[in-house]
Amino acid sequence: RLPYPRLRRFFFEWVRRMARYGLKNRENMRFCRTRAYGVVKRIFRQLGEQMVQAGIIHCAEDVFYLSQSDLENFCLGRLKTSQKERVQKLKELYRSYSNLNPPNRVMYAGDEPPPLRGDLSEKTEAGGQLQGTGVSGGLVRGEAVVITEPCPQQDVRGKILVSRMTDPGWVFLMMQAKGLVCEKGSLLSHAAIVGRELGIPVVVGVQGATQIFKNGDVLEMDGKSGNVAMIESNTD
Repeated sequence: RLPYPRLRRFFFEWVRRMARYGLKNRENMRFCRTRAYGVVKRIFRQLGEQMVQAGIIHCAEDVFYLSQSDLENFCLGRLKTSQKERVQKLKELYRSYSNLNPPNRVMYAGDEPPPLRGDLSEKTEAGGQLQGTGVSGGLVRGEAVVITEPCPQQDVRGKILVSRMTDPGWVFLMMQAKGLVCEKGSLLSHAAIVGRELGIPVVVGVQGATQIFKNGDVLEMDGKSGNVAMIESNTD
């Protein structure tokens, strides 16, 4: 709508460069954040090993059930009593949360939040469809592999990867996948951007996908319309 072609071209090029710069740094910030979390995790695990030697917890991984104030008190020599029974109770509590399907956002008035929904136990039958948001075009059919935590040993080559969400640590899996279905995400989410760069179909916003689908299910997904259909259910 600008009156002069040269001015319009200059303005468009400036916007394009800034958009490219912003997207690049957005992903770089996520990568740096992931590295920072990795450093903190190694520090906490080292504290956990020291707590094991002091007889406070059973194993180093139990440190992640304690609070930050507990770790501060341990470093200052104020935490010397065993936390094994407390950690065990917390583990049981966390296991009870595994069947909950919390909404993306909770808004309420009053002192008590509404109860969370339970497990999505109703399995989608063959021929059933789920609707998400298509963010990278393409129509593919393939075997589903449901992954909640990335691991280098997982085989997703030629399969449809189903996850809650992705970050830079998932790229090595996304490069092998035929398509990607995520429970969370938007047009500018990590899964969408990387999926378009890799040229694979991506559908985000498919609620409960990691609970409804299971390994071996045959899915057909449309990265344009956002439809994800169960073609064949794995009964094993």
